[in-house]
Amino acid sequence: MHRFKTSCLLLLVLYGVPGLYADPRPQYADGVVPQSEEHNAQVIEIDDVFEYHGTAMLLIEPDTGRIRNANRAARDFYGYPDLVGKNIDRINQLSPEEVAAEMELARRDEQNYFSFRHLLADGSVRDVQVYSYPVTIDDAELLFSIVLDQTERIRAERALEQRNRMIILGLLAVAVLVGAFSVYLWRAARRHATDERTIRELLEEKELLLREVHHRIKNNMQTVSGLLQLQAGNIEDSAAANALSAAKARVHSMMVLYDELYRSEITGGGSVRDYLSSLAGDIVRNADRAGQAELHTDIDDARLDARTLSAIGIIVNELVANAFKHAFIDGRPGRIEVTFRSPHPTKQTGVLADETCHLLQVSDNGTGISDSFDPQTSGGFGWTVVTAMTDQLKGELLIEREQGTRVSIRFQCNAPGEPVQSAD
Repeated sequence: MHRFKTSCLLLLVLYGVPGLYADPRPQYADGVVPQSEEHNAQVIEIDDVFEYHGTAMLLIEPDTGRIRNANRAARDFYGYPDLVGKNIDRINQLSPEEVAAEMELARRDEQNYFSFRHLLADGSVRDVQVYSYPVTIDDAELLFSIVLDQTERIRAERALEQRNRMIILGLLAVAVLVGAFSVYLWRAARRHATDERTIRELLEEKELLLREVHHRIKNNMQTVSGLLQLQAGNIEDSAAANALSAAKARVHSMMVLYDELYRSEITGGGSVRDYLSSLAGDIVRNADRAGQAELHTDIDDARLDARTLSAIGIIVNELVANAFKHAFIDGRPGRIEVTFRSPHPTKQTGVLADETCHLLQVSDNGTGISDSFDPQTSGGFGWTVVTAMTDQLKGELLIEREQGTRVSIRFQCNAPGEPVQSAD
């Protein structure tokens, strides 16, 4: 029977296997060891190491599930004065057939790590991790099992998930309140449209309320961003920490857009150049490997509606953050470029002769993306967000792989001379 080195070492530590202790008395040719009253060599009682070890340990017969031996920590954990002779079926919450199948995997050394729910003597159920290895003791094949209580850790993980759900629900509630408040203001303004004085008073009240709403929303977003950053810093799971950091970056992108729209003199829209320049600076300050690559922007000074700006900002945030994270993993210095071209930039006149679409490009000179990569099927959550925002813009996404990676998105295309339509 194949055995891992770990199981062999555990066997040597816990049981008095022949050959573990070498008799220090001289050996003679006839194999006789002379007796001596002065021979008082101290031998570690291996059984005591097993019995008084602080971790719950069991020896189980794999064929029957009967517990052959259990140390004091196991008896204290399960709450039984004696576990010897009990069947593991009385403890494991799986069916007897499932328990037998799991023991067979351990006996064959095909799987040594298991997650179970174990029933204690007082009727409570605990979540445990079990490391089980096949051993041979006195010609008997047994399973040496180490039981670790994971109940509190699992409860903490579930509490974290609940907290994250509450954060998301809070954001949705804020969005609903803002939407409802905007509808209320719009209807109130329409009801008093014939009274100039009333309209002026409503506008002043609206300005005051909007400032208050802006202040509250910005504080809420900053609070959510801070909570996400704090939680990401306290999580050992790197995947979960990265997911929270990405969520924080998306919240920050919305904060930048909200500030731009609030400061804009034209209600309902804003400057692409001001928004993306501010957003790019924030991405660099918070990006992984920010000092390894330079970010450059070349953006037409066009004005777009809030819905379109929001989609563009989310796309740029995802693509630039992804480039910082993945394009220069071999340590090379690099360059990331964000380009935006508009058919009617504010500092030019007329429509560009050779272009009737808005064009957004994010490119890098890094290692390049795989030829087999398909954002519709191979990408993670970030690429899912990019494709969703492209669809919202009714745009077309193109990935080029020469000398790095270039992602181009064309949207709001029109015939030459026609006004560009919004994404709504």
